Amino acid sequence: MDKQIIITEEQFSKLLNEELGISEEVFNKTLEVFSLLETVINTNKNIGEKNELFNYYNNNLTFDFLNCKVICTVNCYNFFNKEYFDYSKFEPNGWSVYLNKNTCFMGVDVPMISGTVVKNVVTDTIQHEIEHLYQQIVMGKRFSNEEYYATIATNINSNNKIVKQVAKLIYGTIKSEQDGFVNGLYAFLMSSPGVFSMQSLYKSECWKLYSEMITIYNELDGNQEMLNEFTKYKISKTKVRKSIDVLLRKIGRVIIKVKQDKIKKQGWRY
Repeated sequence: MDKQIIITEEQFSKLLNEELGISEEVFNKTLEVFSLLETVINTNKNIGEKNELFNYYNNNLTFDFLNCKVICTVNCYNFFNKEYFDYSKFEPNGWSVYLNKNTCFMGVDVPMISGTVVKNVVTDTIQHEIEHLYQQIVMGKRFSNEEYYATIATNINSNNKIVKQVAKLIYGTIKSEQDGFVNGLYAFLMSSPGVFSMQSLYKSECWKLYSEMITIYNELDGNQEMLNEFTKYKISKTKVRKSIDVLLRKIGRVIIKVKQDKIKKQGWRY
């Protein structure tokens, strides 16, 4: 009889983390920054600008990550109630810049409801950007595709619907962005109620990206103008389809890891 090969729970978890690119260091830093962010917001409450849905104001915080000083801008949107927050269809934004091994910059949009931070949305954004900084700090340099990325980012903000859609599709194929979204998804689901629910998944920025990519991809063949815009990026449809499939598989693995970690670390049970 052949000898049975056994893999321990720790080995499985390590393999899962390596495949997903989710680092405990990144996740722990995300929670640390979130806690710091809450303290700063509660300590420095500003009225700022006001409209019919929310108060808007800025805060700043600084933290160390891998011996690098990170200066973070916090954009607060304090919605007056949950109905206003839901009505707004708030789309969180984050950004990060690796200056050098000693200094980085970061920005996070923080939605709040009656003064309470919407944790799963904010940790999603934080971990996405922390992952970007993590990769660049470890490499000791910026991502090599900055010019390509800048073109895509410009086109995503275009007023032309087709230019905007195709750019979003290409944006989702960039590996570093997929890494960021997958990391953000992990933080989002870990901060959401219960072990796991499809409703929570559907609200995440990662799932929204996947949904947009598959929708836009399926429209390519029937839209010549869209195809013409797509060819400008000099990437094959086969490669894009493969990238979409890779993202979906990563989403599936994140769900497995979230269930595993919530049961192990937080004591959840089905």
